[in-house]
Amino acid sequence: MGLTKKIISPTDLRQWASSIAYSEILNLINSVNNKLISQPIQNNLVYSKAISLVCEVLDKLQQAVSDYPPEEQPQRFGNKSFRRWFTWLQENAISLCSIIFHDHGTTDFSDPPISYTEALEEVAGYLTESVGNSIRIDYGTGHELAFLAFLTCLFKIKILQTQKTDPDSSTANDLLAVGLIIMPKYLTLVRLLQTTYRMSPAGSHGVWCLDDFQFVPFIWGSSQLIGCQKYDPTVISDREVAEREKDNYLLFSCIAYIY
Repeated sequence: MGLTKKIISPTDLRQWASSIAYSEILNLINSVNNKLISQPIQNNLVYSKAISLVCEVLDKLQQAVSDYPPEEQPQRFGNKSFRRWFTWLQENAISLCSIIFHDHGTTDFSDPPISYTEALEEVAGYLTESVGNSIRIDYGTGHELAFLAFLTCLFKIKILQTQKTDPDSSTANDLLAVGLIIMPKYLTLVRLLQTTYRMSPAGSHGVWCLDDFQFVPFIWGSSQLIGCQKYDPTVISDREVAEREKDNYLLFSCIAYIY
């Protein structure tokens, strides 16, 4: 059962904004945001096996790009080889996501009540939607939202967890790793796709006056800088600072990518 587009009118949008799914995705954004306060990206961060498996899948998506090099073509934007890579993803999304489901066997998920097959298909669907549009060869915040839905599903079926059984465990909370491990890896993937296949920003003008493909890393990145004594808001447009700190803070990563 594939995903079906449901938001096609202003009425649909109002219904979406009052839905449980909307609240759950917003809760994920806020929960990760709270965990990221004053937390730079850490190379030595210890994280759960589930986080490692999500990273493994994102790595496989990135590695597959080399199998579909861009074509020589006159168009400035939208290299058609992206469609070949995207077709590969569509054909392999189920098997890729089954890697993430590895420790759960093929048992159904009881909370919420959903079969293993349904859960796998939905998670794979959101992952596929999170990398861009194969017809327009563009990428925007709607695709970023699909990735947030992908992560929200993993939390709902308890593959990713906000609290594990051992509260003292260094891997007791996957929320921090979503912000510091998963999001940087996802950004690396989609930026590779954007540059390799010359994808245009969905809507052509970026999002909400931000000259970028993304939105959420600006939110989470600003949370990382709360309490930071080293920088104040005046350095946001400083190219040298962005280049120096792009591997430590999501916001500076976004600014460096714009430059």
